[in-house]
Amino acid sequence: MKTYKPILLLLFLIATTSYGQTAKIQFQNFTLEIEEMELWEQSKILDRTFLTDAEVDIELGETLEATTIQVIRSKLTQIKIEMRFETSITIMNEGPHCDLIDWKHYTSDWTDLTSLGSNLFKAKTYSKQEWEKFPNVTVEEIVKVVEKQCSGWGDLARTIKSPNEYPSGVGVSRYFLRISGIDNSGKKITRILTFNVPMGC
Repeated sequence: MKTYKPILLLLFLIATTSYGQTAKIQFQNFTLEIEEMELWEQSKILDRTFLTDAEVDIELGETLEATTIQVIRSKLTQIKIEMRFETSITIMNEGPHCDLIDWKHYTSDWTDLTSLGSNLFKAKTYSKQEWEKFPNVTVEEIVKVVEKQCSGWGDLARTIKSPNEYPSGVGVSRYFLRISGIDNSGKKITRILTFNVPMGC
C-alpha cells in the first residue's frame, strides 16, 4: 500500500515556508521597509529608533540590490533616496577568510533610485564588473596589510597575483542609502543608512 505522508509533509513545508522577509529600520521622522531582505538581529533593530545616521548588518546571502524600499510613517515630503556601494578585498582559504574592510575601498557615486509610486522605490542592481572595482594596489601592499590585520595569513597572501584572482577577491562590503526630505518646518532632513555585507565564501 502506498503512503503519501512524505508528499503531504513536503506540501505543508512549502505552504508554510517564508520565502522572504521584510527588513524594517525606524528613524525619528520615517520608517523604511525593505522587502525580500533579512537583517542580522532584526528583532533588536525594531526596538531602536535612530535619531541620526544608522548602520545595520545584512544576513549572509542577502542583498540590498533589486529590493523594493518603502518609506512609511513619514513626517517628510519630497522624499528622495539615493544608493551607492563600497568594495573591499577579501583573502579566502576554503571556508575562513580575511576581510580587509578597514583598508582601501572603491566607492561608487550616489545614484537616484527609481520611484515606483508614492514613497516607494526600487534599489539598484550592479554588474559583476562593478562589484570587482578597486583602486590600483600592489601585491606587496596587500601582503603588508594582511600581515598586520590577519595573523598567520602572510604566506597565503604572498601567493596572490592580483586583487581579483583567488585566493584574493574583491566584492561589495557595504551598501549605503541616503534618504532626504522636507519636514514640517521646511527644513531638509538627510539620513544615511549603512548596510554591512558579509564577505568571503
